[in-house]
Amino acid sequence: MLHFLHKVWRDHRANVAVTFAVAALPVSLMVGMGVDVANATRVKMALQDATDEAAISLARQQSTIDDSAIASTAKAYVQADYSKTADVTVTNATIDRTNIIATIDDQATVPLFFSQLIGVSSMTVKAHSVAQGLQLEVSLVLDTSGSMNDSAGSGGSKISALRTAVTDFLTSMFGTQTTSQRVSVGIVPFATNVRVVAAGSTPSSSYMDTGGLEGDPYDDFDSTKYTRFQLFTQMSQSWGGCVMTRPPPYDVTDDAPSTSNPATLFIPWFAPDEPDTNLGWGSSQYENDYISDTGGTCSGSTWGKSDLWREQRSCKYKNARPSYGLGPNFLCDSNAVTPLTNTLSTLQSAANALQAAGDTNILEGVMWGWRVLSPGQPFTQGKAYGAPNNRKVIILMTDGMNNYGGSNNMNDSYYFTYGFARNGLLGQATSNNNTLDGLLDAKTQTACTNAKAAGIVIYTIGFGSGANGSAGLLQSCATDPSYYYAPQNSSDLDPVFQQIAQSINNLRLSQ
Repeated sequence: MLHFLHKVWRDHRANVAVTFAVAALPVSLMVGMGVDVANATRVKMALQDATDEAAISLARQQSTIDDSAIASTAKAYVQADYSKTADVTVTNATIDRTNIIATIDDQATVPLFFSQLIGVSSMTVKAHSVAQGLQLEVSLVLDTSGSMNDSAGSGGSKISALRTAVTDFLTSMFGTQTTSQRVSVGIVPFATNVRVVAAGSTPSSSYMDTGGLEGDPYDDFDSTKYTRFQLFTQMSQSWGGCVMTRPPPYDVTDDAPSTSNPATLFIPWFAPDEPDTNLGWGSSQYENDYISDTGGTCSGSTWGKSDLWREQRSCKYKNARPSYGLGPNFLCDSNAVTPLTNTLSTLQSAANALQAAGDTNILEGVMWGWRVLSPGQPFTQGKAYGAPNNRKVIILMTDGMNNYGGSNNMNDSYYFTYGFARNGLLGQATSNNNTLDGLLDAKTQTACTNAKAAGIVIYTIGFGSGANGSAGLLQSCATDPSYYYAPQNSSDLDPVFQQIAQSINNLRLSQ
């Protein structure tokens, strides 16, 4: 263009050439300067994008960066994402470690071409970015029912794939840190119920009904009114650490347990000995017949007595020894809850120890995942709801569907966290398992809705074909439809956990 204008300017063959040249020069210069400005704008946009990414990285890694290295680290982060040739100068880089805020100001010099005609050879473009890192509290709610021992296509058993996926998820969340200033994680394994504390632990009267204050709405254990802990003592057995579902409406809320309102307290799991009808394990119509109905301190004939009378006898527990695999802790199968912690080794140990047994109770998984994040009892590690710069997240994974376990006997079901189905505490006394599971699904949906209303973000994973029947429930439980995943093969589970880690680990830009 410059060569052409110069040639025209020197052409004296006609006045029209001079006129054209005089008119074209400022127009051409303006077009050229527009090209320079457009190029500088592209450089500025690239610089801003790189600065944003650098601020995010600086905030994310703030605990590993010395004060003396903040500026050089910021420049390295910027240049790693900066695609233009112009050199970058970081004019300001700071880290507010208390609030996990990183600030970067930088600039780059852009050489100009056409603007040199008016004596401007370069332009300085600037970028400013502030990244604030969210504090994260994550509850991993993991189905460890017996079906997790099965395989799901390629990748081995589902429980093995889960251990790997959780371990890799923790690595993504913690990075190179063994203790995080930003991330706390809890692990809530669930099956038929949730083991709130390790087996043999001493129950806490601050949240447990240790004295029968509620009157035990699930079972009567006859007129002697023994508490469940007293029955454990009579049998010289240890409490397994599992609990019942709180009576409605507290079954789907995070109301704080209080002795002033006994209905809010948690009742220890004690699965009653079921009657001796059709004596002999394996032939009885009852699932958990583990001692004789005439054992302990019982006296008198049982002839003509009802199955309910036999089941509710408290005298039979004295010095009783349950059958192998059965007993008062029957179906208390899951590993104990790992409360929120920022120590990686504790979480890795819990992930590697996961074992599969029992049925599926998604409701209890959701509720205890919520309680792990709650600032109140039984777990108090969570920050207050609405705490600034803090996000609470549940990741719910199941490979199946809710299963109450309806049975064609006097109890209408296996023993469950709502007690026997004949109690009707789920809303209907029935042995129809489809009906019971539908009622349990509705409770689960309500629990998810309540947790989300408390500000908790929920991701859901339906793992394998066994969870396809839960797809609608899991999709509605998730905070957003895109937060629901359905990996069908064991090899697909780890990538899903990685996608979720990336999603929740992203830091928002505040400026």
